[in-house]
Amino acid sequence: MNKGSAIRKRINRWDLGLIVLVLLSALILFAWQQLQPHDATRIRISIDGTESYILNLSEDQVQTYGTTYGEITVEIKDGRVHMLHSSCEEQICVNQGFIQDPGSSIVCIPNQTIIECLGTSQFDGVSR
Repeated sequence: MNKGSAIRKRINRWDLGLIVLVLLSALILFAWQQLQPHDATRIRISIDGTESYILNLSEDQVQTYGTTYGEITVEIKDGRVHMLHSSCEEQICVNQGFIQDPGSSIVCIPNQTIIECLGTSQFDGVSR
């Protein structure tokens, strides 16, 4: 008796139906989650540990802010935001690119700056 036929004998049609039902449920839940709107409408810029600025994502703009350790330039374009320039050496925050989903953030540790997208989100940072 080969291995394939031994497995087929152990799985009956009810087991197969249950497997199909679980997979179909997972697919439906995944599709529903992907179709939910992401409502990031504002960003919060925190400099040196204090909430400094709240900006609207619907208005395209470029703003430069001074920090204790240098300067940062933030660009809002097409409902997304990114760090256009930073005075830090490694430029990790600049190379991160655009963010737009609620709860996502850009962090510049040398300039002690955090840019966060604000809005309603059904997920926390762990489940995203």
